[in-house]
Amino acid sequence: MKINSEEFRVRPGEKLRLKKWPTCTKPCYMSKEDYQEILGEHIEGRKLWKHYTKAYEACLSETSTKHGPWYVVPADDKENARLIVSRVILDTLKELKMSYPEPTKARRKELLSIRKLLAK
Repeated sequence: MKINSEEFRVRPGEKLRLKKWPTCTKPCYMSKEDYQEILGEHIEGRKLWKHYTKAYEACLSETSTKHGPWYVVPADDKENARLIVSRVILDTLKELKMSYPEPTKARRKELLSIRKLLAK
């Protein structure tokens, strides 16, 4: 059974709608034996994979900064991956130390008069 990687590619210039993207696909193998055989064929190309992995690791190491960090999240455990990503987002938002702006006396007076108008 041939796997067409183009079926899973996000095409440049195309607006991605994850709702419309399939969350499951038909099996790419006929049996467990077939799975092992296909996987073995793919592993044959691992020499390329090792070079790719080293280049990817170097890229992430060189481009990760305090203000633009990369995170490596385990993808084979969806529940933990979601918890880790949500924690990263919460920690990042907390580090931003956001607060509402402090209005001046004149702005407070203006807002109070607007509130009175809206209450009518």
